[in-house]
Amino acid sequence: MYKFILALLTSSILIAAPSIAGTDKLPAGAESNAMAGISITNNNIWSAWNNQAGLSSINKVQLGWYTELPYGISELQNSGMALAIPTDKYGTFAVNVNYFGYSLYNESAFGLAYGKKLSENVSVGVGLNYHQISISEPKGNAGTVTAEIGLQTTFSPKLSSAFHLYNPTRSVIDTETTEEELPGIAKFALTYKASEKVHLVSEIEKDFDNDAILKFGFDYTIIEDLHIRGGIHSNDFEYGFGVGYKFSKFNVDVASKYQQDLGFTPSVSMFYTFN
Repeated sequence: MYKFILALLTSSILIAAPSIAGTDKLPAGAESNAMAGISITNNNIWSAWNNQAGLSSINKVQLGWYTELPYGISELQNSGMALAIPTDKYGTFAVNVNYFGYSLYNESAFGLAYGKKLSENVSVGVGLNYHQISISEPKGNAGTVTAEIGLQTTFSPKLSSAFHLYNPTRSVIDTETTEEELPGIAKFALTYKASEKVHLVSEIEKDFDNDAILKFGFDYTIIEDLHIRGGIHSNDFEYGFGVGYKFSKFNVDVASKYQQDLGFTPSVSMFYTFN
């Protein structure tokens, strides 16, 4: 009975806020959560998941880990790891894994990613992912493959843009008990460097089946290696806030998003840059 009630409660929350689910391509890294989900402008390890074009800016091996706890509910925990390996001539290769859910229902993903600079101001990237759903009661397992492509462009020292397209073929996961069509999502973002310390970012996200979402965020460098970030999200008035700090070879971010009906989603991420 406990398992049935827990599964029913989890399903109800997923219906109320479907963007929680792992197959809905949640942004990776607390830096993104701090800015209310803005993600495709990053150029660090989390680009392996958020926008593969950003991998082209990595010139040393990076290893990262992140986790978030939507609305404080452990059964909805979403976590992942990524490893990026740059080469001298052939761009940057990366692998990433993601796990969402708990024993009765979980979603996992494994991805391969690649990013490369085409010129000083233009970078492209591609990704290929395998997604799996596992349901214990009634039992069922199934998987499918998705593809994605990304672009980052610098127009001037102050203005840059990013584009990302996820799952344009609308892949479907089909188990004996459920059929889930993974979303197709297009994103476009602009970054304006108001000063050396203040970066302003806007991002529009369009799920092929839903209305467009607007996001606005900022990144403020208080002192060297210490950042404050924040953002707002037009869907149900969601907002985020967080801090990031780099010490030695570690980058650590702590953040939280707030959704007016369901509450807070705390998150933490860190990555290590090797020599």
